Amino acid sequence: MELNTLWFILVSILFIGFFFLEGFDYGVGILLPYLGKDDTDRRLILNTIGPVWDGNEVWMIAAGGAMFAAFPNWYATLFSGFYLPLLLILLALIVRAVAFEYRSKDRRPAWRSLWDTLIFVGSFVPALLWGVAFANLIRGVPIDASMNYTGGFWNLLNPYALAGGLATLSLFTLHGATFLSLKTKGELMNRAQAMAGRLWLPAAVMVSLFLVLGYFATDMVSNRGVLIVIVSVLAAAALLAAGWFIRNRQHGWAFVMTGLTIVLAVAMLFLGLYPRLAGMTATASPAAAELAEVYGLQVTVIPTHRPCIREDLPDLVFTRQEAKRRALVDEVARVHAEGRPILVGTASVEESERLAAELRQAGIAARVLNARNDAEEAEIVAEAGRHGAVTISTNMAGRGTDIRLGGSDERERERVLALGGLYVIGTNRHESRRIDDQLRGRAGRQGDLGTTRFLISLEDPLLQRYGLARLIPARVLQTAIAGTVDHPVVHREIARTQRIVEGQCGDIRSRLLRYARLLEQQRCDLQEWRREVLDSRVETGLLARRCPERWSHLCAAHGEELAERVERRLTLLAIDRCWSDHLAEMQAVRDEVHLVALDGRDPLAEFYRTAGRAFDGLFARIDEAIVEAFEALSLSAGGVDWDATGLRGPSSTWTYLVNDTVFGGNPFLTLATRHSIGLWATLLLGPLLFLWAGVLHWRRWWSRRQRRARRAAPAAGVAAPGS
Repeated sequence: MELNTLWFILVSILFIGFFFLEGFDYGVGILLPYLGKDDTDRRLILNTIGPVWDGNEVWMIAAGGAMFAAFPNWYATLFSGFYLPLLLILLALIVRAVAFEYRSKDRRPAWRSLWDTLIFVGSFVPALLWGVAFANLIRGVPIDASMNYTGGFWNLLNPYALAGGLATLSLFTLHGATFLSLKTKGELMNRAQAMAGRLWLPAAVMVSLFLVLGYFATDMVSNRGVLIVIVSVLAAAALLAAGWFIRNRQHGWAFVMTGLTIVLAVAMLFLGLYPRLAGMTATASPAAAELAEVYGLQVTVIPTHRPCIREDLPDLVFTRQEAKRRALVDEVARVHAEGRPILVGTASVEESERLAAELRQAGIAARVLNARNDAEEAEIVAEAGRHGAVTISTNMAGRGTDIRLGGSDERERERVLALGGLYVIGTNRHESRRIDDQLRGRAGRQGDLGTTRFLISLEDPLLQRYGLARLIPARVLQTAIAGTVDHPVVHREIARTQRIVEGQCGDIRSRLLRYARLLEQQRCDLQEWRREVLDSRVETGLLARRCPERWSHLCAAHGEELAERVERRLTLLAIDRCWSDHLAEMQAVRDEVHLVALDGRDPLAEFYRTAGRAFDGLFARIDEAIVEAFEALSLSAGGVDWDATGLRGPSSTWTYLVNDTVFGGNPFLTLATRHSIGLWATLLLGPLLFLWAGVLHWRRWWSRRQRRARRAAPAAGVAAPGS
C-alpha cells in the first residue's frame, strides 16, 4: 500500500472519529435550551459531555494537520475557498468553549442564560456549516491553476450544500438526543427520549434528500460506481434502524445506529474524494526518471488517437541576436502573406511585447498573450488558428485551451488546412525540453497538419549563461551564411546545454527533498512519542524523580490522577514548544548552511550533522522544560492555575532555501568554493600584499622624516642671533 493511501485512510479515520464524537456533543448543545427547563436540568445536561467536549477537538486538529502534511493542495483549497465558513466555525467553537468555561463560575441567572445561549449558537453553527463545507467538497468548487477558490461566499450556499448542512444539523441533533437518553435519568431522560422520537423523521427526510440530491448534483456515482451506492444504502438503513430502536425504547442501539449513520456518511464523502495519484501530459517522457525517483510513478506513453503528421523543421541557429530578430520578422511576414495562422512562443513578457512592436513596424497586426492580459487568455488562444492570425504568447500562457484551425468559424477550417495548418515558431530554447515540446504540441493536434520551428541565437540568455559560443570551434562559426550556422556540432552542443540545465533543476528539486526528509523523519519520531503521551500509553515519572517534594505535595493535595494529568499536559506543551524552537533553529541553520561551501564542505552533509546533533539533545531539553514549567506552576487549593502560569501552546511557520548556490554565477564566489582557494589567494594576492606593505613602510618613514625636519627648523632660527 502506498504512503499516500495510508495518509488518506488516516485523514478519513480522524474526521470520522471527530464527527462521531462531536456529533452528539453538538447535539447536546443544540438541545440544551429545549430540554433544560431550569438551571439544574441544564447543568445535568452539560455534565454529560463535560469530561469530553474539549478533547473531541483534538481529532479535528490532528485531521487538519495530517491533511496539511499529506495533501497540501487540499488544505490550501479548503482554506482559500471556505475561509469564511471555517472562520465562523472557529469563532463558534471559541464562543462555545468560553461559555462552557465560565458558566459554572458565574451563578447569576442572567449570565448563565447568556452562556447557555452561546453554547447553543456555538453548537448550531458548526453543525450546519460542516455539512455545507463537505457538501461543496463532494459537489466540487471552481478553482484556478494555483488551487485557489475562485467563487464567492454565496456560491457555497447552493441548494445541495444547504441540504448537506440541514442533514448534518438534524443528524447531529438526533445523535445528541439519543446520547442524552442514555446519560440522564428521570424526567430529563423522558424528555430526551421524546425529543429523539420527534427528531427521527425530519433527520431521515433530510439525510435521504441529501443522498438523493447527491446522485443528480455530483458525479460520485459515475466515478465510484456501486461502492458509493452500497455505502449510501447502508447509511439510510442505519438511520431507519435507529428509528425502529427509538420507537421500541432501545436507546443504546439507537445511539449506535445514529453514530453508524454519521460514520457511513463521512465515509461516503471520503470515498468520493479518494485521490488516485496520476497525471496526463504529452511531455512527461523527458522527466520519466525524476518522476520514478521522487514520486514512484511510472510513465506510460499512450498512442495518439490519430497519427501525428506535424512537420518539425530543424532549428535555425544565428550567431547574433539582431540577425535572429530580423529573420524572425521576415519569417512571420513570409508565412503571414500566405494567410497561414502563426503562433510565436517567447520566453518572457518583455520579449513578446518587443516582437509585437517590431511586427507592427513591418505592417503585421499581432495579438499578444501574456500575464498582462490573462483575462482574455482563453479567447485569444482559441482564435490563434484563425486564417491570417498572428499570435504572440509566452510559454506558460494559454495552456489547456485547444487551438481549433479556422477558429470559431468551422467554414475556415479547410482553408487553413490547405495552407498547412498552424505554424508555431519558438524564439528560444527553454531550460526544459518539456516546455519546448509543449510549444510544439500546439500545432498538429488531433491529426491536423502543422509546422514548428525554433529560431535560436548563440546570444540567447540560456546559451550565453553556459558559454556555448566558446565551446563551438571557430572553424564552425566561420561557416555561417547570412548569420546562420547549420552544423551538427552546434545542434549537439545546444542539446547538451539544455540537458545540463535540466539536470541542475532536477538536482535542486532532489536536494530540497533530501533536506525535507530528515526533518520529516524527526517529526514522525517525536510525534509518535507525543501521541503516546496524549493517549496515556507511556508514563515518564520524570517529575517524581526530579521534583519529589513538589510532586508528593501535589499528589497529596489533589490526588495522583490530577498530578498525572498535569504531567501529561506539561509534557505536551514542552514537546510543542521545544519542537517549535528546533524548527526555528533548523531554519537558521538552513539559511546559512550554504556558507560552508566556502570551506569546501557539502552543505547537505553539514545540515544533516547539525540537525542530528540538535535532535539528539532535543529530548533532554524537553525534560528540562517540563521540570522548569512544573516548578513555576501556580498551585492552589482549587487546583492548578494554568492562566497565571502562562502555559499556552506554541505556533510556528517556517520555510527554507531551495538552492545552495545562492550566489548565482558570480565568478569570484565560484572560485571561492574551490578546494584550491588557499593556493590561488597566495599566488594572486601575495605580491599585492607585499607591495602594500612596502607603501605603508615608506609612508611611515617619510612622515618621521618630515616631523624631524619641522622640529629642526625652529631650533636653527633661535640659535642664529647668538652666533
